[in-house]
Amino acid sequence: LAKDAALTMHPNPDPLQALPARLRYLSWEATPRPDGSLAYRARATLDAAAGSGSGVGIGAKGVARIAGEPVRLGYWVLRRPLAALRQFFGA
Repeated sequence: LAKDAALTMHPNPDPLQALPARLRYLSWEATPRPDGSLAYRARATLDAAAGSGSGVGIGAKGVARIAGEPVRLGYWVLRRPLAALRQFFGA
């Protein structure tokens, strides 16, 4: 994902309130969480209009939906079989 990719943040205090934001940092490796699951760490900057009056403070946590680049349907359907073939043939 590119820097400044669009995302929507749903803060923990009010998950039904979707706030537009821009991606600032995304870890390349999943890290273990205290509950034993794995998660990718991401940091974002709220858009100026969303940040004012939203009631979300500094260091707010929540769930984010990150919008990536669109891909062709054929590649999206065949990406798992292609990955399996690459692993089998060592490419």
